[in-house]
Amino acid sequence: MEFFGLPASGKTTTAKKLQKDYGYQIIIVDNNKELLFYNLIFFIKNPFFCMITFYYIVKYSLSWKIFYYKLMNCYFQSNAKYIKAAGKERVIIDQGHWQNLLSIFDKRINIKTIERYIKFLPKSGKVVMFRINDREWDDRISKRGYFARESIIIDDNNWRSTIKENYDILFDFLQENFESQVVFFNSSKNNLEMLNE
Repeated sequence: MEFFGLPASGKTTTAKKLQKDYGYQIIIVDNNKELLFYNLIFFIKNPFFCMITFYYIVKYSLSWKIFYYKLMNCYFQSNAKYIKAAGKERVIIDQGHWQNLLSIFDKRINIKTIERYIKFLPKSGKVVMFRINDREWDDRISKRGYFARESIIIDDNNWRSTIKENYDILFDFLQENFESQVVFFNSSKNNLEMLNE
């Protein structure tokens, strides 16, 4: 399974519960050698996807810090996790290539960009999009005490509103066009049995 959704929507917490209660393995890249090795394999298998992802990272990075953050997390980490998970059963990719639809784009995303990116996405197992209502999302962020990327983004409120807007656009698009491929998981209800099935 590949998890994606808003920051603080429960992806990592749910992954850890599934690991503990149902024996799933969360895919983690252990070291830089593994990171480089898996990326080489991924590039050989998916050269065009690598190029288009790198293009979007460059285009939507407003500073060197943001570019480096996205390159390491949205590119190298995602690619390596995908290869490491290949051929294995009962594994979870927490924030992989599907998460990039939210993580790469710092401006309002359009449907054509979504379609273009998804068209070249490498095939994976079941994709799980995490849902959370606005009030609970705000509460979780407050309890957490920080928001994603706040140490490298000057206008945190703008980034937060943009990712929320892109999430809503993406949710509507996927629900209409990819309902059979994407599981929409309400993390507020915490129904782990449904995900396990």
